Amino acid sequence: MTLLHHAVREEHARSMFSILEKCPEMASIPTARTRNPPRWTALQILSDKAQPAGQEGSARFMRMASAVLVANMSASALNNRGKSWATASHMAISRGNFSIVKKILWRLVDLGGYEAAIQHVNLQNGTVP
Repeated sequence: MTLLHHAVREEHARSMFSILEKCPEMASIPTARTRNPPRWTALQILSDKAQPAGQEGSARFMRMASAVLVANMSASALNNRGKSWATASHMAISRGNFSIVKKILWRLVDLGGYEAAIQHVNLQNGTVP
């Protein structure tokens, strides 16, 4: 895992912003295939967190972190699939983080038009062969 993955997991906003300011391409780097979680971007780690209930600091971090991560990611990184082929969108929906999905889809429209967003929506998760 990169420092960015750890900063997101620990909800350390200052570290996350510093890392992305110096090295914005880190937002697109997945973990290694042999790591746990395998082949996850920092956005996937954030998307897999449960929607914080009654924790304003945590909810604020999720809004800020998702916005800055998505803004720095490439289309291929937004379409990245982990070991179960789940994208950040799959994870966010399963955890009730619908605002993250909205940010991902608008970023894909910016990068590749509506066709890119439609292709992303059509991705299915499942078991990697």
